[in-house]
Amino acid sequence: MSEIAELETYPDKDSWLKARRTGLGSSDAPVILGLSSYKSPFELWAEKVGLAEVTREENEAMDWGKRLQPLVGKKYAEETERLTTPFPEYALLRHPGEPWLMASPDFWVDDPAKGRGLLEAKTASAWTKKQWQDEVPLAHQVQLAHQMLVVSVAWGSVAAL
Repeated sequence: MSEIAELETYPDKDSWLKARRTGLGSSDAPVILGLSSYKSPFELWAEKVGLAEVTREENEAMDWGKRLQPLVGKKYAEETERLTTPFPEYALLRHPGEPWLMASPDFWVDDPAKGRGLLEAKTASAWTKKQWQDEVPLAHQVQLAHQMLVVSVAWGSVAAL
């Protein structure tokens, strides 16, 4: 039987962000692979070792993405007839064997046939429409794969508005 990642909860956003600096989270995985337009692998390294300040100002797109996330999860649940449960705010999971691997999934998903999985909820816009034209962008696929590894589930989905 494999070990299960333990849930760590934090009282506020600042302490949660501080904990995230102690390892690699699922949003860091695309950065490491050079798939991020927001940050380079070098910038991520400098942040993790304390040589650079983490600059994460929330812009309007990020604010709307966070506000719409519950609706994306609800619509996914309706369309798939799967039960979705939001992941707690300011919480993270660490891989039991490699505690530097972390994840904060958007939703747990329960499917009678497949068992437990994960859902990553995204919002797109007219500016990112081309990235979503043929398939889920690779950066989001990598993010979900990282979460699945940390949580040790066999399947996951990405849903986008």
